[in-house]
Amino acid sequence: MKVKLASEFFYRIQQNDDFKSLCKKFNTIETNIIRNNYQIPLYCGEMIKIKTNDYLTHFVKPTETIESISNKYDLSIEKLIRDNGLKNTKLFIGQRIKIYKED
Repeated sequence: MKVKLASEFFYRIQQNDDFKSLCKKFNTIETNIIRNNYQIPLYCGEMIKIKTNDYLTHFVKPTETIESISNKYDLSIEKLIRDNGLKNTKLFIGQRIKIYKED
């Protein structure tokens, strides 16, 4: 699975949306939403601009290895090590791995 992420798009606010839920849904941070939209607080039905991070976040699960993660995202082990600043291939349960979009 090659990782491709849109970097910028518009989204219509739903009834239960808040900053925390939007950040989780679109892999971004609150600062990105505030910086790109002038109307704060957010109102239901309002269109806002979302600017996403250029990576997915993967949390290591039990039995996962760097190899299984690289296979899942169709990336090389070397790329995962380089992109995450790892010193070796040893991973820990719960460790956060950034999966950057393809170059």
